Amino acid sequence: MAITFDEAVEIARAAAAPHHLIPDFIQHGEGAYCFETDRHLDPMIIGPGSMLIVFESDGSVIGGSSAPTYTPRECEVLAIDGRVLRTFEQVRAARLTHEAEQAALEAESDGEELEDPVPVPATGP
Repeated sequence: MAITFDEAVEIARAAAAPHHLIPDFIQHGEGAYCFETDRHLDPMIIGPGSMLIVFESDGSVIGGSSAPTYTPRECEVLAIDGRVLRTFEQVRAARLTHEAEQAALEAESDGEELEDPVPVPATGP
């Protein structure tokens, strides 16, 4: 049986302890809740992470550096009290806008010609 939003919050709080959940950015969609914690990490360290994924189907939790692979692409953004901050449509529109901007930047950079390398005289003893 699927868990409720309140159950997902409690599961995430327990998994995040002693850290706290960020209250105004919970992604929900594709059968999962994605929570961010206030844990600050060195980005060069693989292992623990600041993201927790709680699956709706059974309440199981994935954290650490593998959690971002389970982040829902089609989602809504919720507050910790359950209010919808951004609907599925708003998130989708923002994602499509971002993807179009990235494609335009890539097309622009693909059209640029690289300059010929400038030889630099060798220096030495």
